[in-house]
Amino acid sequence: MEAKFQIMSTQVIKPFTTTPHHLKQFNLSFLDQISPYQYTSVLFFYSASNVSSDDTNFISLCDNLKDSLSNVLTLYYPLCGRIKANSYIDCNDAGVPFIEARVSSHLSSILEYPQVNVLKQLLPLDPYEPVFGDVNYEELVMMAVKFSKLSCGGVVLGVCMSHKIIDGIGMTSFFNAWVETTKVSGNPTKPCMEASLLFPTKDMHFTTLSAGIVENKELVIARLVFDGTSLSRLRDEIDGYSPTRVEVVTALIWKSMMEATIGSSRGKKPVRSFASHVVNIRGRLVPPFPENSIGNVIQLAVTPLVEMNVEKNVGLKDLVAMVKKAIVGLDVDYVSKLGSDVGFDRFMESRKKLKLMVSEDIQWSKFSSWTRFPLYEADFGWGKPTWVSTIVFPIRDNVILLPTRCGEGIEAWVTLDKEVMVQFEHNEKLLQHASVSRAS
Repeated sequence: MEAKFQIMSTQVIKPFTTTPHHLKQFNLSFLDQISPYQYTSVLFFYSASNVSSDDTNFISLCDNLKDSLSNVLTLYYPLCGRIKANSYIDCNDAGVPFIEARVSSHLSSILEYPQVNVLKQLLPLDPYEPVFGDVNYEELVMMAVKFSKLSCGGVVLGVCMSHKIIDGIGMTSFFNAWVETTKVSGNPTKPCMEASLLFPTKDMHFTTLSAGIVENKELVIARLVFDGTSLSRLRDEIDGYSPTRVEVVTALIWKSMMEATIGSSRGKKPVRSFASHVVNIRGRLVPPFPENSIGNVIQLAVTPLVEMNVEKNVGLKDLVAMVKKAIVGLDVDYVSKLGSDVGFDRFMESRKKLKLMVSEDIQWSKFSSWTRFPLYEADFGWGKPTWVSTIVFPIRDNVILLPTRCGEGIEAWVTLDKEVMVQFEHNEKLLQHASVSRAS
């Protein structure tokens, strides 16, 4: 039976305390300015065993969430504002939409074979409409929340946060603060809001990298699950490099994507490819920047270009080495100069090179990892989540890595062209280490 989604009410949540006049303008850093107008989305699924969500209790849960959200927004007041001229946020306390909904589906049905079209309806808005749609960017909310009651008694908390002002680490810090606010004796930490002092706002027009890679081709999404045992076995295959779980999974998926691309052309066409990983640079700055800072304090680690065809394969060990070297390459020397005029010029030059490579029909395998984010610790007063997920950006060759509930495995969501996915999901090496299922 197809699930039905019903919105019960919508309310705007504002900060419990009015934002003072001297804090009304939150300047974007140039790293925020170049970030796309899209939302980072998170879905927390809680089972009925943890939640007694009859109608009366569900209303109580909603009220508690709203109250705690209002309180934490006093600290994270830019999330209640609106962006102006891609330069600053007008912290006008316009608020955060909070939607209450009912869903005629059981948690077990959703989790058995997660489907993107179902997950999207559990979010308060389409996280990628600002990229693909015709919207007024200055009217976009910075955050939105949807709290849904399932027919089995479980609940789902869906949150979208603007990528213009918050990255994955900042998002995690926000959830930590929100959870802390729900406690009777909670003492949430005030976030650091000084990224624009390190990476000053620039008076110039920026285009996002995604502008050159959004396509109309038919895309499909697959969900891969690597358990802890498979990851240990895979790491043991790479002698001499001691790869992390993320590095070895990245290399395997990247290799499988290249082989699938070659296979989709029946070997007639070689593939030229490079991979990138989003890297948190807070800890690489001197002195280290606070982990609870909001804003985009991240950089792309980019590998060299690789060429592969039916006669010339590239070993997994070689790809692991490239991924590791690229990530390590974002060192103290690089990030410490990033905020200077010289560092900014070098940064913009590297972006130009990326755009040129993409325009030359080179495969860009884009990776982002949330595996170290403590999302499964999100206990708002009714227990920890059974599952945590997101919606992957719908562009080709895009991968997001998530932690599994036990903390030992990795869940990967991969977006590919339809004909490439047919080859990818039957890759023998991949199937030796992961379960693969279609999610769209």
